Amino acid sequence: MTDLTSTLLAGRYRLTRVVGAGATAVVYAALDELLSIEVAIKLFHSTIDAEAADRQIREASLAMNLQHPAIIRCDGAYTADGYRFIVMEYLSGQSLRTLLEEGAKLSVEKTIAIVSALASALTHTH
Repeated sequence: MTDLTSTLLAGRYRLTRVVGAGATAVVYAALDELLSIEVAIKLFHSTIDAEAADRQIREASLAMNLQHPAIIRCDGAYTADGYRFIVMEYLSGQSLRTLLEEGAKLSVEKTIAIVSALASALTHTH
């Protein structure tokens, strides 16, 4: 996928930088020009199967009803300007995966806090 930094989506979201990429999508940090806040945009590759993208958008729509401190907030799922994308809360910092891959040693207390937050989030979703 071409780098779309500076692109304006849906007349509202200005893509500012790439923060991650995967097999089905690229995640951008973006400025919500209406609210003047930073958000994350998961922009699906144009080559992704339409059914797979639609499934992820349906899942995001369901996630919009979840409100929990350990679950990222989803603000909407859109098809606009020829793109399918999800708008989410932007969280800065490193992922747990990155920390562990870089050899970070977590204290017992930190590990318990992380597992507790994950368990609480899973309980909330069910």
